[in-house]
Formats: sequence, C-alpha cells, structure tokens
Amino acid sequence: VQGNGRVIVSAIVGTGGGAEIAWQRTYGLAPAASRLGGAGDAAILPAGFLVRDDENVVVAEVFFDFRPILTAGLLGDGRLYASALFRPRFGNLSTVTP
Repeated sequence: VQGNGRVIVSAIVGTGGGAEIAWQRTYGLAPAASRLGGAGDAAILPAGFLVRDDENVVVAEVFFDFRPILTAGLLGDGRLYASALFRPRFGNLSTVTP
C-alpha cells in the first residue's frame, strides 16, 4: 500500500572532502526521511563504508509502517527499514534526468 511505505533512492558521489548526496528520488506517501541525509548534504554512511573520489554509489532505502494483526495491543505499530548499497561499474550517476 503506497500510503504505508516509502522508497528513497539516492546517488552518492565521492568528493575530495568525503561523500555527498548528489540527488534523491522518492516514491510512496509514508512520512519518512532518508537516514543518509538530503540532496546536497554530506552523506551519513555505515561505519567503514568508503566512497572514493569521483566514485558513485546508489543507495535504496525502504520504509514500511505496519500494524500487527494478532499482537496489536501488545506490541503496537512498527516500522520496517531496509537499505542496500550498490557500486555501479560503468558510468557516472552524479546527475539524473527526469
């Protein structure tokens, strides 16, 4: 259900001073913000994950809000989160055309 979830795809580019979020695209209506930061910000990456100068990384984040059927009174509502990081082998993804 589109209203319960959100997908955020971000392109991260290595710069001389670290990693920066070049662009982001979102789909879904759930109120969720990227855990990496926003477009134009320095990227918040997992510990030990490096982006070399002029390297591109594409990150997909998925958020889903749910209400348990059987244990709703016990556990309450929750949010699932998953992310995946990809290093494209060819090309530069620092810009995207609509």
